[in-house]
Amino acid sequence: MRKKDEGMPSITNNNQRGDLYITFDVEFPRTELSEEQKRMISDLLKQGAVKPKIYNGLQGY
Repeated sequence: MRKKDEGMPSITNNNQRGDLYITFDVEFPRTELSEEQKRMISDLLKQGAVKPKIYNGLQGY
């Protein structure tokens, strides 16, 4: 995933930022999920997206 202009500041211009690259390691279960595990995942998905927090005026921290 690439987040444009959210990376490190430029060494020559502190007002300019590079892109932030994020990688994800996803592990899938090797066996069938139990009914309890399926219910827990379903409950998590029903909660929806988490609203980002704002810290010192910066969104997402």
